[in-house]
Amino acid sequence: MREGTKEGRRTADPKKQYQFIDPVFEYTHQEWGNGIAGGLLYRGKSLPELNGYFIFSDYNHGHVAAINHEKGVTSSTVWLKWSPGISTLGIHPKNDDLLLADFRKGILWELSANESKTKTPLPTKLSETGIFKDLKSLSPQPGIVPYEINVSFWSDGAVKKRWFSLPDISQKIGFQENQPWFFPAGTVWVKHFELMLDTQDATSMRRIETRVLVKTASGLYGATYRWNADQTDADLVPARGSKAVLDIKENGLIRKQEWRFPSQVECLVCHVKDSGWTLGFNTAQLNRDILISDKTVNQIAALEQAGYLDRPVASPHTLPRLAADRAGCSRDRREIILGSARPLVERSGTDRLERRPRCRHGSLHENRARPLRRRSSPRRL
Repeated sequence: MREGTKEGRRTADPKKQYQFIDPVFEYTHQEWGNGIAGGLLYRGKSLPELNGYFIFSDYNHGHVAAINHEKGVTSSTVWLKWSPGISTLGIHPKNDDLLLADFRKGILWELSANESKTKTPLPTKLSETGIFKDLKSLSPQPGIVPYEINVSFWSDGAVKKRWFSLPDISQKIGFQENQPWFFPAGTVWVKHFELMLDTQDATSMRRIETRVLVKTASGLYGATYRWNADQTDADLVPARGSKAVLDIKENGLIRKQEWRFPSQVECLVCHVKDSGWTLGFNTAQLNRDILISDKTVNQIAALEQAGYLDRPVASPHTLPRLAADRAGCSRDRREIILGSARPLVERSGTDRLERRPRCRHGSLHENRARPLRRRSSPRRL
C-alpha cells in the first residue's frame, strides 16, 4: 500500500482503518540508488564518530552510508564508501571494526577512519570556486582551458561548454590511443549548461547549471551549481541534488520540462575508473579540429605541443575519432582527498595553447565531514 511515504499499487482496505507510521529517512530510487541490502546500528568504539548511526549499503549502486536519528531529528547522510556488491555489514568481535562483506569479490573489508582531519566545505557559490575571473562572460581564470568533444551526450536540448585544468605545471596527462587517459590528482573538469526557453528565439538562452569534477588520488568527486534567476551567480546544489520545472515555448505552445540537478552521488554513477573518470576526455572524443587565435589546429596536437601529454602522439589522422559521450557505469569511489582548481594554462595570443606557472585562485573542497577509507589489506572470506 505504501513504500515509505509513497503510495503503492495496492489500495488500502477502508474498513481496516490503517494507521501508518512514517519513516524517519527515505532512500529514494530517483535521487539515491537502487535498494538497501544490508544495515546495522553501529555501537562500536573504533569509529566513535558513527556511534549510534544506522549504517547501510546499496548492493547495486554501491553506496555505503550512515544516518542518525536523535530527539526527533534525522541527520544528514554521511557517505562512507562507494563499492557495489556489499551485501552484509557486521562488527569485528575483537576490535569493533566495521566489516563489509563484498559478495561479488568474495572479500571482507574492514573500514577505518581517514587520518585526514580536513573538513573544509565546498564553496556555496560558483563565484567562490575561483574557476571564472568574470562570471558575466564566463571567462575562466588563466590555466583553465576550454576544450571540445566530437559527440556530446544528449542533455534535454542544452548547449554545453567545457573547460579543464591540471594542478601543477610539472604534471602531465597519461595519453593512450585506444584506452582511457590517466590524470594527476587535482585535475579539474567543468561543464556548463545553457537552454533556450523559446526554441525559436536565440535570445531566450538561459544559464541552467555548471558542474565541476575534481580528480583525487584514488577517485573523484563532483559538485553542481544552479544559476540564480538574475543569472549573476550559481548556488551549490544540496548533496542530494535538486529539481526545477522550466517553461519551454515550442511551436507557439508552452510545455513543462523537468530539469534534474544531479546529486554528488549521481556524479559517481558514470564518472568512474573504468571509463577514465571523465567520459569525454579521451583520444576519440578530443581528436578534432578547433580554433585557436583564428587558426584551425588539431586539438590533440595542440595539447601535445603545449606540454600536457606525457608522450609524443602520432599523426591525428591515424588516431581514433568519434565516440559517444557515455561509458559503462560502475563505481569505485573510496577515499576522498581534497583537490583544488589551480590555473595552469590559458589561450594565448599565439596559435597554440600555452602552459602557465601554477597559482591559486580559489579551491574546491569535499563537503563530507567524516571521510572514511578502506584498509589497504583486505581479508578474504
